This record gives sequence, C-alpha cells and structure tokens, in this order.
Amino acid sequence: MTKNKWILLSILAIAQSIISITIAWSGGFTEEAYRTSITFTMRCCTVFFCVIYMSRGLHVIFNSKATRFLLANRKVLGLFFSYAFVFHLCQLTFLHDQLHIDPLMLGVEMIPLAFINVMGITSIPIVEKNMSRRLWKFIHRWGSVIIWIALFKNYLLIYFVPSVLGDRSIFYVGSILVAITPLVRFYLIIRKRNRMLPSM
Repeated sequence: MTKNKWILLSILAIAQSIISITIAWSGGFTEEAYRTSITFTMRCCTVFFCVIYMSRGLHVIFNSKATRFLLANRKVLGLFFSYAFVFHLCQLTFLHDQLHIDPLMLGVEMIPLAFINVMGITSIPIVEKNMSRRLWKFIHRWGSVIIWIALFKNYLLIYFVPSVLGDRSIFYVGSILVAITPLVRFYLIIRKRNRMLPSM
C-alpha cells in the first residue's frame, strides 16, 4: 500500500479509538458507558463492512468519484474494519463479569471472529504477497459471507432486546444497510451472468 493509504488507515483508527474512549470517559467508565461505547464501535464495524462489501457493486451502479474512492481504498477500509473489531473485543473484556454467554453460542460467535482476524492478517501487503491468490480469494469471499450472516443475526437478536437497542433510528439505518448489502452483491452476479449469455 502507498503512504497515503497508511495515513488514511491511521486517521480512521485514531479517530474511532478517540471517540470510543471519549464516550466511555464521558460516562465515568461505568458499565452503561462501556456498553454505549461498545455499541458505537459495533455500528462502525457494521457500516464499514457493508460499504466494503458493496464497494464494487456501488461503483458499477453509480460510477462516481465517491465510489471510485471506496473501490480504490477497499483494502484500507478492510484493515480498519479488522482493527475496529479487535478494539471492540478489547472493550468487551471490561464487561467480562457481566457477560454470560452459553458455551455453544460462544463457539458459534468465534467463527466470524476467526475469519475477521484471518482476513485482517491476510490483507497486510507482505502476507498477501506470500500466499496464493486462489486461497486469498477463498478466505475473503467466504469470510465476508460468514461475517454478514453474523451481523444479520446480531441485528435480528438486538431488535428483541430493548435494553441494548438504543437509538431506534440509528438501529433501523444499520438494519437496512445490512439487508441491502447482499442485494448489491447479487446484482453484480446476475449482471455478470447476463453478460456471459450468448446473444439471440
């Protein structure tokens, strides 16, 4: 990656960290403050994942400077997504005494977490250069699907838990974003297949 892309990644990571810590600090580092900060970080992860996953489709549909920027910096945004999720897990450690997760559910939750970490590591330029392109595509393609399923499941569950729902308007925006993400992907697949069909 170029120097400018590393600078962009640093700016995003520092900004997200400062905002999350400020949210917890403004609430006195209480359990409620940590939960609010964790919710903010999770929503950041959701937005960036969806934007990254839709970047190519959005560029095909709109073909603007904004979509070209997203497509050109997709790898940077992916690295930031991995960083934000690791930061999210660090925040959860502060609430480990209050979190009671069934061992089976914990095992299920570890699957997308594992893919997030592997995708983040394999997005580092020196690692990507030393692995096969086929394996890289396999990890990122199916990892993205698994992460999307996990996000969709979490938003579905959160809807039925009013205590962690928070601002409904923000929640609905996130839900819509998660819902339309695969539709954009399907549009690309259908468009590609239609181009491959022989003309009559």
